[in-house]
Amino acid sequence: MKELLKYAKNLEQDFVNANSTYQSKIDLAVTSLVMGDYDKAKQMFDAAIELDSMYPSAWLGKAFVEIARVEDENFNSLEIDEYLNR
Repeated sequence: MKELLKYAKNLEQDFVNANSTYQSKIDLAVTSLVMGDYDKAKQMFDAAIELDSMYPSAWLGKAFVEIARVEDENFNSLEIDEYLNR
């Protein structure tokens, strides 16, 4: 399932938000995620959600963070449905 993470870098390109502050948080979050700084990524995705909770990229990003943090054998125990349903 870690293969899903390679798609995370496309979040900033596929779901561009007109709010530049939101977009800068997404850009930093995605960079942090790709670099393996999951705490910073989650913090930035949460900050983006505070700015616009209806936009999908930050919610998807939070799901990617949880996927990145979990060991493969525990993947099925992830509780990310809320993020994906947004």
